[in-house]
Amino acid sequence: MDRHFIYHSMRNRGHFCGKCGKRLTPDFYNSKKHAEACGFKVIENLPNRGVVTDDSAGYRLDVWKGNLLLEICQPELVPRPGFSDRFKGMRWFTVFRMVFSPDSREPRVTKNETGLDADIWLALIRAGRCFHIREETDVEIIREVFPGIIRLYSLQMFVHIYRTKGFHHEHLLRESMAQRLMGVDSESRGSVPDHSENGYDVREENQVRPVRIRRYWRRRPRRTNPIQHMIISLLKYKDSTLLLRIITFMGEDEPVAFLFSRGYAACTPNADIPLLLRQHYSLTSEGDKAIRRFARFYPEYNLEQYMEHSHNILVPLIAPDYHCLMELAAKASVPSVAENMEILDCFRNDPSLFRNLRDTFRLPLHVLRALDPQDVTDELLANLAHINQCHPGLLQFDHYTPLMCDFYHDLSIEMAPGQTGRVPGRRRPIRNYRIHGLYKYDLTDDQILQILRFLRKSSDDANTLRYLFDYINACEHLGEYPYGFIPRGSLRIAHDRIVQRIRLDKNDKESHDFHSVVTSAYYLSLTTDRTEEDREFFKEDPFVIIAPEEREDLFLESDAMHNCVRIYVNAVCAGRTKIYFLRRKRTPGTSFGTIEVRGNTLVQAKAHSNGQLDQAAQDYIRKWCHAKNLRILTLDIVSAS
Repeated sequence: MDRHFIYHSMRNRGHFCGKCGKRLTPDFYNSKKHAEACGFKVIENLPNRGVVTDDSAGYRLDVWKGNLLLEICQPELVPRPGFSDRFKGMRWFTVFRMVFSPDSREPRVTKNETGLDADIWLALIRAGRCFHIREETDVEIIREVFPGIIRLYSLQMFVHIYRTKGFHHEHLLRESMAQRLMGVDSESRGSVPDHSENGYDVREENQVRPVRIRRYWRRRPRRTNPIQHMIISLLKYKDSTLLLRIITFMGEDEPVAFLFSRGYAACTPNADIPLLLRQHYSLTSEGDKAIRRFARFYPEYNLEQYMEHSHNILVPLIAPDYHCLMELAAKASVPSVAENMEILDCFRNDPSLFRNLRDTFRLPLHVLRALDPQDVTDELLANLAHINQCHPGLLQFDHYTPLMCDFYHDLSIEMAPGQTGRVPGRRRPIRNYRIHGLYKYDLTDDQILQILRFLRKSSDDANTLRYLFDYINACEHLGEYPYGFIPRGSLRIAHDRIVQRIRLDKNDKESHDFHSVVTSAYYLSLTTDRTEEDREFFKEDPFVIIAPEEREDLFLESDAMHNCVRIYVNAVCAGRTKIYFLRRKRTPGTSFGTIEVRGNTLVQAKAHSNGQLDQAAQDYIRKWCHAKNLRILTLDIVSAS
């Protein structure tokens, strides 16, 4: 059934109800109220806030004689008999029709009054300029002709898969039989009774034992998705076909069931595919055996190869009829791509652009396989592609830890003209490395590899990278590396010793320069306790921001807050940065937070041990930045939940 809309007709000079044909006032509020009284809801997320016009275009899917019809329609008013200015509603007339037959791969265009071909209309649908006018979803209508389709990412993806390989699905089981096999109530969970319906003989192939949840270890999940378990059964149909039945859970009381075989797929109606694709799963030994036996019978799913990198076996089973990029990633055993379609922007591109993973991401497969799915972002993949272009040797590792991914994300390589090499006329490029948070700019290739090897062996403590950068910055300040570029022993001990040496190496000139800088009017203009105007503006807040007065104040702050702010003395004297202290008004002598500002940008706001400030303190700092015209460029300040 088609949806109802508010119709703004230029030909008839007015707004009309698409259901009853009544002329409406032109304002949207009253039109929306009339629609609610008339029994339909205006869909405001459509173009023109759900109001169709003479040049609007919508599409609908329909079933005709076992074929799927895609129709592009435009609106028109239906006049009442005997009247030219009264109408009984709106109808859609078809200007373009395309037929999809189950036994073909190329759709047939049977009507075209627009002059536009099918690819242009599909691109308009994907861009949201041609909206869906049916109440049923695309999948509900498509499944009537192609029942093996579980979900679709987009209509354009359906057409792409249809054209490239078709949908040759077998009607193995009746819908009622499939629903009983996928029964997930308390009586049928974990076992399948002996069913026979019109000669359809399905019986249990492997005995399913009580589920025993096994810990599925991850290094450091970036997303807090709970670990789910699967109940997997292998069923035999008519002694010749194997059915893989999978039951998993989207919540404690929300089971989801699937049936898979060659050319056949079915699932329960409540399956949220994007959510299921990014879950973490654990498999029992019996489930593992069932999957491997199913994979030997149907190697086209590539299950065994994918299981070497991920336990989410739903991805290779669903991918062939869901998204061509996911299918490429599943068959190449790259879960970092296949399980992140909700995050990666490349999945929104035209499906005809996808040829292989190397061309899509500009990265070799071994790099994509080395990434954990929870670490992947568009920014990381783009930076890895740039690193691979400049220096592929930095990506030689077989697995990237979260700390290594953080380092790759912050690493920037600039290629400069090199010096003449041994071969006359040939120049060897020079790589200049820039790393966010590291003041040293003349890093060598060997030093970058040393950092990567150190991070690969380190624990996944989020502060390890910060301590390493602070250690290198401190050594650069001293002009030497007494414990090596990468400490041979404990990083924390080496870091603390270097910081202690910097504290002992203070001199009168530096103290004088520091005092001159922090007592200047420009420096004190960012405090909140100097002028009467600031005290009045922030009088209701429980915090105050003050400036250090002496060089030793940074050392005292560093001891109290257990951070490395003491090494910023030289940067403050040179004017490269400004350090401020966050205090509670009731205890102004007690350290509470440390703030760093560079230019007109807030770059750090840390609590004790480089931790995160509480929400009240973050709100105060956000208010302070707004009052002082400072930009916030740090993840230390997050939006209130």
